[in-house]
Amino acid sequence: SHLVPGHQVTARPYPWLYAISCPIFYLLGFTRITPMQVGFVAMIFGLEFVGTLFAGMQISHYRLVSALLLVRILLDCVDGQLARYRNQTSGLGALYDLVSDFALSILFSIASAVALIGFGGGGLVLMLVLMVTGFFCAACSATIHSYLALLLTETNETRTVLRARFVTPPANDQEGDPTYSLKMSVFSKLFNISWGYLSRLVTAIVGDWRPGNRSRTFLFLLSPVEYSMQLLLLLVFLLLRINLAYYYLFQIGSLLYALLLTLIFCANRS
Repeated sequence: SHLVPGHQVTARPYPWLYAISCPIFYLLGFTRITPMQVGFVAMIFGLEFVGTLFAGMQISHYRLVSALLLVRILLDCVDGQLARYRNQTSGLGALYDLVSDFALSILFSIASAVALIGFGGGGLVLMLVLMVTGFFCAACSATIHSYLALLLTETNETRTVLRARFVTPPANDQEGDPTYSLKMSVFSKLFNISWGYLSRLVTAIVGDWRPGNRSRTFLFLLSPVEYSMQLLLLLVFLLLRINLAYYYLFQIGSLLYALLLTLIFCANRS
């Protein structure tokens, strides 16, 4: 359920990322810890990462900040692995993953802009521009990747069916459970006001275009804008203590890059 927002996609462009998280997954497999609990801990580490950026620790404590982000990335892989291993996948788990990713993406963008610009003086306008532009470009390019990956891997379904699946939350798979149904209702609404809007925008942009004969090459070239890779790139920037301004340039460029590759490698099919 990690791809955003196409949680139905089963193919991963970066299996080595899951290979890194396998030792954690293997250890948790012997415990009673649930995938939702792992996802909750991943959310906590993400919030801790945001907090350290707000506190201005991205330079003086870059190892701590990087470690928090790395744990967040790995646990975000582990919860899905654990759910599939125990056959505990659910619509609620997929929705929780998507909504938490959206919320943390916004917080990451805000915290990075604050760490880069600060609150002082005339920098406030620039900081707001970075927040909005950086988040929108990064989220939109990752969503383009997710949608086209869905079109590529689910070739037996029509575009109409796949588009409908992509823009709507998963169906309630435990209608007889009132508590579960209430949670599904809440998270479905959160999905609709977050990734739902972005998903509809992306499907409108992509339209009837889908990867052609060189689709595997296309997906490989597009993979740098995938959600996990964007977080890994941010981790590299922090580890190398590179100015975060360059990360914002990547976020802006990622959308242009995704659109350009779509035009080059995709074709309009009837």
